[in-house]
Amino acid sequence: MSVIHMRDSASDAHPAAGLHVDQARSAAKSIRHYHDTLCEGRSKTIEFLDEVGLVGGPSRLLLRRAHIV
Repeated sequence: MSVIHMRDSASDAHPAAGLHVDQARSAAKSIRHYHDTLCEGRSKTIEFLDEVGLVGGPSRLLLRRAHIV
């Protein structure tokens, strides 16, 4: 999820600002606050989905492989 978000924003914003896309993406990945914010959002979403019974079985395995759970 976070990778898609980062790619979408980089596709327009970074070149428009005169930045090299790969370098800007690498710099964004190293920002600890950005990473922590995404992790917090994911954990709240997964917690909610788990409470309503939408995380389990194959979906839990896929989320674990994606390092979300």
